[in-house]
Amino acid sequence: MLKKSFLLCFIVSLHSLFGIAKTFEYEGYNWTESRRVSTISSQDEQEQAIILKDKRGFEYVYNAAGVPECYNLIHKIIRVNSDQALQSFNKVYIPMHDVIEIIELKVRVITQEGKIIALNKANIKEVDNLENAGAYKIFAIEGAEKNCEIEYFYILHSTPTFYSREVFQSGIITRNVDFELISPINLIFVSKSYNGFPNALSNIDSTKTEKNYLTVKVNEIPALHKEEFSTYNANKMCINYKLDANVKNKLFRWSDEAQSIYDKVYYWENEKSLKPVDKLLKTIGVANAKTEEEKVILIENYIKNNILINDNVDKQGYIVETIISKKVASKFGMLRLMVAAFTKAGIKHQLVITSDRNEEKFDPKFEYLGFLDNYLIYFESLDKYIAPYEFEYRYPFFPHFWSANYGMYINPVATGKKTLAVDIIKFIPASDYKLSFHNHYLEVKFKPDFEGVNIKYKTTMSGHTVVSLQPYINLLTDEKKKELGESLVKSSAEDGKVYNLEILNYDMTGNTPLKPLEIKADLESNAVVEKAGSKYMFKVGELIGRQSELYQDTKRQQEVENIHNHGYDREINITIPEGYQVTNLLDLNMDVFYEDKGERTMAFTSTYKIEGNVVKISVVEYYKRVIYPLSIFENFRKVINAAADFNKITLVFVRK
Repeated sequence: MLKKSFLLCFIVSLHSLFGIAKTFEYEGYNWTESRRVSTISSQDEQEQAIILKDKRGFEYVYNAAGVPECYNLIHKIIRVNSDQALQSFNKVYIPMHDVIEIIELKVRVITQEGKIIALNKANIKEVDNLENAGAYKIFAIEGAEKNCEIEYFYILHSTPTFYSREVFQSGIITRNVDFELISPINLIFVSKSYNGFPNALSNIDSTKTEKNYLTVKVNEIPALHKEEFSTYNANKMCINYKLDANVKNKLFRWSDEAQSIYDKVYYWENEKSLKPVDKLLKTIGVANAKTEEEKVILIENYIKNNILINDNVDKQGYIVETIISKKVASKFGMLRLMVAAFTKAGIKHQLVITSDRNEEKFDPKFEYLGFLDNYLIYFESLDKYIAPYEFEYRYPFFPHFWSANYGMYINPVATGKKTLAVDIIKFIPASDYKLSFHNHYLEVKFKPDFEGVNIKYKTTMSGHTVVSLQPYINLLTDEKKKELGESLVKSSAEDGKVYNLEILNYDMTGNTPLKPLEIKADLESNAVVEKAGSKYMFKVGELIGRQSELYQDTKRQQEVENIHNHGYDREINITIPEGYQVTNLLDLNMDVFYEDKGERTMAFTSTYKIEGNVVKISVVEYYKRVIYPLSIFENFRKVINAAADFNKITLVFVRK
């Protein structure tokens, strides 16, 4: 959020004390012109692919005008051992954001027989915006085959990025890793490594015009495989780096960024521009709200239901007055409108900025601006948050990967004419497991002669389990609502016929917290009952819907990380037909849990009781914590699999 032009001027002004570099160290860099494929072990040959070299260099230099620029070197060699790997590595992508020019680009394939196939530059294509990740150059690799090596390197000349992240681990083994960051003596970079990647060594080389160096060399990085219930991308070995100072002047501090963000968000073009906000609050009916919570809910619901988000709008999408009149805003404009409304309504609040822990966890001990990606608004008196530009999330819920994570809270302090924005780094807790649930209440009666079952079906969903559904239902046609409702009901019986469907509690215009989404129906199914001789088999376990199964032969690598805390309650009441009994009710008794310091932090418990001719089954499952350490993975696996085991329970009915 810092203005790059201001920062560059600051760096340039201090640079007058130092000499201007005329060249960069990667100038003239080249590979070995003639070579054969590397010799690898028989064990390596079993791998789909191996990265044999991963060199990344970043050199910051001053140009002739005394303005900092960057030269970026990437050099990789990939050994490809399978057709599947060929599909993964048959293209190379070069990001072109802020690139001034490509200094050098070489690509070749070296076959097992020693044939060298050079890049055909006609294969290079330009893409303006690749999957919303910006401009890229893409080149296809021809002539690649099994057991070959794909080698490429390129050098980019670009405007500088003063903080970034380099990820070195992937799903395949990586060898000969080399990270290097070079800067003029006055520009001091610092770094921090994560997930087992070695910390960078820092030194000054006086033989090379006194430059600063940050370097890391690693012989081998093991493959990290994707695993269920983990934040795979955030768990990869990586290094974050940033410009920390120009001589003794500290740069890229959270305190500076907090002030910069606050000034941008709370900058009103003029007092006139806020008058439409007063009119907006009257339209919303905020004055009639009895509590602060009601005001927050009214404002959020109205703005999200009536303002369209489009990040492609011009700068007018940032201006509050224009947003209200045109009903279109950028994400940042939506944030500004929200805080303008809360400010004018007299609702105290704080901005909170955090990372997505699924991609990168916020480190409170490293002042790295790359963590500041996602905005929340926090209401201290309510101890609740909202996500200002996420349509589907409504008070008090916000994207789950923004919780169970640290964030920067911006606390405004009035000091005369200027408001001082104080940065406070705090943990953003995950919501209680009781707030996010998907519960079932089923009344089961058998058809004559066990031809099937008729079920009085009710399900309730709340919190994170329903955010992808509840806000959108009101936008659906009656036909689409019916299709959605029937698909949810049929999760208990795929062959089911659904009657008397009702969907309740999806209105997003009120002034109270959302009620749980509720679906009621009559469900008829024949497939859950089978005859086996004189016995009838009832697949009661299938009624709770298909459950996750966590089985793996390989050793677990990553700690368990749920997307959010959650729980499930299921009540299944089964009327036993006259003249029959159930022979295996004890199969319903299950109690699998993990206890920490006397508290059950996760559990799957199933019990039953008989009242008259009704079997009443109660199933309770919950996960109270987002993260469980690797040391108790086996306990977590047992609880997850207990639900899958219940799925397989079949009750046996026989004549008395």
